[in-house]
Amino acid sequence: MAGVTDTFMFSQRRSSLIFAGGCVLVTIGVLLHLPMYGMGRNMGFVLAGMPMDPRMYWGMAFIIIGIGASAYGLLPAATVTDVDETEILVPPKDAPLTRNHWLLMAALAVGLR
Repeated sequence: MAGVTDTFMFSQRRSSLIFAGGCVLVTIGVLLHLPMYGMGRNMGFVLAGMPMDPRMYWGMAFIIIGIGASAYGLLPAATVTDVDETEILVPPKDAPLTRNHWLLMAALAVGLR
């Protein structure tokens, strides 16, 4: 029977604390952008050509660091080390294309358009 901690969403991840810290950094980074965004109110919120203040630079840095920290925190805690390298997996040559294959191809076609 699995324990309570085994059912927790982040129990098999590297660090839920690092993930949460990354989310906080991204949020702070976005909040640091808001004053300058508010300054663009009279220009239709177009900030092109406007000089950036230090808060914008710090906000961008926090967002980039936060995304990296969040991604690291979501990585699996352990990697698979006992892989049998003699086993080769190949799809059957006569496998039919299913509805999911066609939906994926349609999504890629729309995305690449």
